[in-house]
Amino acid sequence: LLLPLAGVVAAGLGALDVRARLMNMYPPLYGGLLAGAVTAVALYVVVRLICFQWSGVLSHWENHSTRSGFHASVAAKCFSLETLAHLLPVLYIALINQPLLSRFAPANEPSIVDALTIQATAVFLMWWVCVASVSSVQAWRWHTRAQGVAEELGAEGGKPDFNHREQAARPKFPGAMESGAWLSLQLVYAFVLGACCPLAPVLLYLWVMHRLHHDKSALIYVFQRPHPQSAPGGGFWAESFQIVIVTALAVQIPLILFCTRAVEWWLPSMTLEERWGLLGSLEMLVAALSAYLLARSLRLGSEPSDPKDKVVMV
Repeated sequence: LLLPLAGVVAAGLGALDVRARLMNMYPPLYGGLLAGAVTAVALYVVVRLICFQWSGVLSHWENHSTRSGFHASVAAKCFSLETLAHLLPVLYIALINQPLLSRFAPANEPSIVDALTIQATAVFLMWWVCVASVSSVQAWRWHTRAQGVAEELGAEGGKPDFNHREQAARPKFPGAMESGAWLSLQLVYAFVLGACCPLAPVLLYLWVMHRLHHDKSALIYVFQRPHPQSAPGGGFWAESFQIVIVTALAVQIPLILFCTRAVEWWLPSMTLEERWGLLGSLEMLVAALSAYLLARSLRLGSEPSDPKDKVVMV
């Protein structure tokens, strides 16, 4: 796991150095948008095309005894690596903002909030465009494959039906692993970085509607109908909602206390020492909430699972 983790950190720091150079060459808005595009493409290539594949290999080496355990392991690795890749540049700008390979700082906007907003919004928008483009190409390929199957089998109306001969000619459904990974990262932007990325909730809604139609069409016209299988629960993607919420609380608290003017507006007499004390108290509450949720998930995970969930890893 250290190898993909090192690749993610290197990609994030390299993108920050490129941002510092572009921000020095262009005005803040254009430089930030261009740097966001470069960062999104770099993170997409490193995380999606390299780290996700390596996460699957590592999960196979772990030799899980259940299908749900294998899927949860892969999902946890993918979610952790991609979340780290996207949060690392934002946290570096917010907390450190020191030159890396060049002599320029990654953010030179008038305020740190402006820098965070431009960085988070530009990266998320460009990443969303990349993912949507790949999904559109995949949908077009599926549609072309469905038309070929329909013409080969002579289906009426140019659309395949559900007879056993036609179903046997279709490829197996690959599952919703990538769909869950894309959804989890958008939840990170919508909840954790919602104050810095106002476009995230809107694009998240559009993505959910698109995936519902996309997966429905794929199951009806392209892939084999999967056989019903037992599942102990929603898996890691359902459990990741709690992680996203706790992370959102931990990140939003210092942003509100130190990076915005909300405290100065509502509590003008609050000193810097009082802000640090409030930060410590609230973060301790977040840590207590995290411990409670972790203990609850471990208690639920210790319950005996369905024997039908057992598989033999090849």
